[in-house]
Parts: sequence; C-alpha cells; structure tokens
Amino acid sequence: LLSAYSQCPPEQVARRLSKAEVWLKSKPNDSALLAMLGNLCLTGQLWGQGERYLLRSMKIRSDVRIHALLGNLYDRLGRSADAMKHWRLASGVAGVLPVLAANRALPAADTRGDPTLIAFANMPETDLLDTNDSVVPQAASAAGYVPDEAEPVAVNRAAVDDGLGLKSVEPDFDEYFDSAPIPGVDLSQTSDRPSDRSKNR
Repeated sequence: LLSAYSQCPPEQVARRLSKAEVWLKSKPNDSALLAMLGNLCLTGQLWGQGERYLLRSMKIRSDVRIHALLGNLYDRLGRSADAMKHWRLASGVAGVLPVLAANRALPAADTRGDPTLIAFANMPETDLLDTNDSVVPQAASAAGYVPDEAEPVAVNRAAVDDGLGLKSVEPDFDEYFDSAPIPGVDLSQTSDRPSDRSKNR
C-alpha cells in the first residue's frame, strides 16, 4: 500500500508528502515508510530531502528497492559512480544478476546449429564445367546450330549432262523448278527456241 501511495503525479506530491510525514512521527524507524517518503521526494524533484529519507531507510534495512531508488537519484544528479554502486548492490541483494569481471571478452557464439548458414566445407564436390566442352543447345530455335569443330558437309558434285553435250559439276536445277509450259504463252515467239535463220545455217 505504501508503494502504491507513492505513485502519483508531481502535482499531488506536496499533499501526500505532508500526510506521510505525520505518519513518520508515530513510526520513525519504519523502513518502508521512509522509502515511500524518499520516492515521493524523487517524484517532486526534492533531491536532498529524498536522499536523506532513503539513506535512513537503508540503515534500517538493505532493500533492493532502496538501492534502486538511490541509484536513480544519483544518476539524475550526475553522480555516475554512486549510481553504479547502488545498482550493483540492488542486483546483489536480489541475487539474480551475476557479477561479471571487468574487461572480460565474451566467447564466440556457436553457430553450428544455425540453419540460415551454409556449410560450404561439407558440400559434396562437383566437377566443374570444362570450358572446352561445347554444350549443344536443346531449343528448337537452335536447329541451325553447328559446332565450330564440325566437319564440312560434302556436296554432291557429280557431273550432269546439260543437254548440249557438256558435263556440268553443278546439281541439276531443273528438279527445283517446274518445266511445264506457261498457259497462254506461245513458246514459238520466245528467244529460247532456235530461229529459222539458225536452222538455215
């Protein structure tokens, strides 16, 4: 109840402080009441009066809350050494925080069980792709792909009779074109047929 009574906004500190000082007259050695008065003084920024109440309470009983309040008071006053002293005393009384040696480096974290890390040393070795080996593409658009080392395709250059008694080594192009006469065209009027003058010769 005393701790809850000391939790108030600053504008209510004066009224509660005067009432608590009346209680203190009847119980001057009540450590909890002195701590409550000290906390009220800290809320109202009455640093000197609050320090006196808290030191009186600490002499009667060493309490975690009293050391913590003194640590906060000295930290607010810029007395860092005294603040750290009482914070350490508060943790020692509580018995929950270990006292660490100064300038002691922490050991490296064990990351062997971290699933987000990839152990490259444990990965199986794979054969690297030889740059000299050509990879034949599988896409349909690569149908005309020819490797650099491919042998040239032999062209059939068998001699073909061109009808004039000469042998040509080129393929017969007649098989690529339609030799049927064109409808509506009189071939007798074309220059492809021999003229009468050439016949008379």
